[in-house]
Amino acid sequence: MFDLNGQLVEQLFEDKSMPMEANSIKFYAHNIPSGTYICQVKDKEGNKLQEKMIKVD
Repeated sequence: MFDLNGQLVEQLFEDKSMPMEANSIKFYAHNIPSGTYICQVKDKEGNKLQEKMIKVD
């Protein structure tokens, strides 16, 4: 997870495989301040999915 400046804020997981049917990731955002973040997920082939997330306290 990155802030809008491209700084890594939180690494949710690394080098872990998930079952094909997995379509959600639980993330508890109590450690980060309010703001806009980019969540990026890559698969083994290097395909990326990015989603914008907004945290409001």
